[in-house]
Amino acid sequence: MPRRFAPRRPTKSTHSPHAVRSLRAVGDLLFAGRNVPEIDPGCDSGPDARSTNKARCQTSTMYVAPTANSSAGAQRIAVAALGLGLALMYVPTIWGALHSLWSMEDEAHGPVVVAVSAWWFWYRRRELRDALGAGAGSGAWMLLLLGAAMYVVGQAQDVWMLQIGSSIPVISGGIAALFGWRAVRTVRFAILFLLFAIPLPGSIVDELTAPLKRGVSMTAEELLYLADYPAARDGVVLSLGQYKLLIADACSGLYSMTSLLALAVVYVNVVRRAGRLRNAVILLASLPFAFAANVMRVILLGLITYYWGDAAGQGFLHGTAGVVMFTTALLLLMASDAALARLEFRNLFSAT
Repeated sequence: MPRRFAPRRPTKSTHSPHAVRSLRAVGDLLFAGRNVPEIDPGCDSGPDARSTNKARCQTSTMYVAPTANSSAGAQRIAVAALGLGLALMYVPTIWGALHSLWSMEDEAHGPVVVAVSAWWFWYRRRELRDALGAGAGSGAWMLLLLGAAMYVVGQAQDVWMLQIGSSIPVISGGIAALFGWRAVRTVRFAILFLLFAIPLPGSIVDELTAPLKRGVSMTAEELLYLADYPAARDGVVLSLGQYKLLIADACSGLYSMTSLLALAVVYVNVVRRAGRLRNAVILLASLPFAFAANVMRVILLGLITYYWGDAAGQGFLHGTAGVVMFTTALLLLMASDAALARLEFRNLFSAT
């Protein structure tokens, strides 16, 4: 008599819901966007069944579509990898620049530029997150490799222009390679703003500062002479009474122009005026404002030296005068924007 077997009761799974969700997430991340084999659930897996009913038991392929969880997880991993790579490359560079290049008065605006660029990434973080997509092609990787080569050469030869300048192709190429060019366009201002942190070659600086120093000394001499002060000039040496003031490179106004132009660019992008012509006027106005502020700085230092001696002119008041004049130029820039808003033909400036 054949034996009867009681049906086997299904056992309760001992796997926790968290473990099941984790395994599903890993599976989505590994197989999303791929073709995986799909087996007919009605096919017997025994060897006899496969030989007798081979056509019905053949496997087919199934496309596993990417899920939201897998895409978000992959993007988080990519963002973390990109951030870690940039930190390993440029944190030592920034630290070294703070103790050498950016410690000089001529390049003191460098850390401010980097801080503003980082803030802009944070400021546009929601737009950047919405713009994340599929990675770009070989052009993005070539740009990334170009920036990496610039960085290696700059580190090996101790060239700050290459070390800092490499950040632009590295950041652009890295974001494009992982998330596409649309993401790069979303934060293009923060990337291009790093141009202000790149130090200019010495030969270019010398060519630009020489005429600026002559212009500053000539203007200061004329204004002091018109105010009945005993002022005279020999080249870039300004004589005021018994004192002689040498117009140094820092007093040429080149770096003041660079710093004020950088602030004007930030101001225009934060305020976001509708008129392109109006924005162009504000940017161009930053250059003569910086020059005028530097002339007033030289006159102020000359008068301090004339009345209180050389020690007062070269001491604490020397740096204070520079800060005051730069702040004045910035206020003039903002006042010019307000004046443009009150022009009778403001519709001309607000047209796109």
